[in-house]
Amino acid sequence: MGEKKRRLAAGNFPKSGAAAMLDAQLASCREECRKLEQLVATGPDNHEALYQLSQFRHSMSVMHRELQRPAELIAADLNRALEAITAALSVHPQNDAYWTHFAQCIKVAELRHPLSPLARETLVQALAHPAVPPASLIAPIVS
Repeated sequence: MGEKKRRLAAGNFPKSGAAAMLDAQLASCREECRKLEQLVATGPDNHEALYQLSQFRHSMSVMHRELQRPAELIAADLNRALEAITAALSVHPQNDAYWTHFAQCIKVAELRHPLSPLARETLVQALAHPAVPPASLIAPIVS
């Protein structure tokens, strides 16, 4: 079997420069998430760390989407991003940047029933918050 056929059979495709760069960024994000998760484990009320963790997880979901990775991988990172930003908002609800990030995450999420009480309450609060565009909440509420 030729080298090209062997790579195709094994799923080892040569990566374009952009894909290789995204994979390197994903590896860096995974390491940062690991550090932030350790920080949150020692201080669950550390809303800044939760916010950063959510940003990294959201970025990872976007990179996975660009790399056309499986939907489960994209959803897993997006769900973890939502969990982190929801936790940050429960500690520090007056931070407009947190609400804006929540809106960025939630607008591409498909929520599943039953929704946790904290997630439900955060969604209700988001409807009334001026930093959250109502249009970003339509798809998640309908889902």
